[in-house]
Amino acid sequence: PQITAPSFAQCDETVRFNAGVRGRIAGSFEYDVNGGFTIYNEAPLDYLTVLSSEAGNVYIISLNPVKYNLAYVNAVLSYKSERLDIDAGVHYRFTNLEGDFKAFDLPMFSGSLRATYNWQKRIYVGIGAEGSSDRAGAFIKESIRSYLPWYVDLGASAEYRITREFGVWVRGTNLLNCTIMRRPLYIEKGINVMGGISLNF
Repeated sequence: PQITAPSFAQCDETVRFNAGVRGRIAGSFEYDVNGGFTIYNEAPLDYLTVLSSEAGNVYIISLNPVKYNLAYVNAVLSYKSERLDIDAGVHYRFTNLEGDFKAFDLPMFSGSLRATYNWQKRIYVGIGAEGSSDRAGAFIKESIRSYLPWYVDLGASAEYRITREFGVWVRGTNLLNCTIMRRPLYIEKGINVMGGISLNF
């Protein structure tokens, strides 16, 4: 069995520096590029431990307050037009947690890309993907080193607006049928398909 333990850890920053630039080109293309450095006296990160008993092992997932330094760079781009919308983001994180068994590290690289095309604002078709590099961490039993594996989540969607107020939609995720673990022990498997109706008033 597994238990998600409540956590009341908060961020306690000693130093924070951030700089960036954002703007628009030709009215359709927007960009936001920023980076910075933060020294956390305490900040919550994913933590996994195990308690052994005669009945078996109990896995406990919680947020562990950890002292660490973080350097980061973000690049977010978007394009908007009458027919086509595109959004993309790339994120880089570097911490000094390598070799630390107190928590799972942040992913060094993560990103997303989404595009949606509409025909006369009645039929919408979209495709997108998001992903992350692996996350080094620890299995707190005899200090066993472990990882949350990298993943790519590919998705697609479609919507038909019957009227301005009413429409039907369908969406698929994990189309590559990957094993996705965004947090310890929370596993997403298989291709997922959802559908529904949308109402706008």
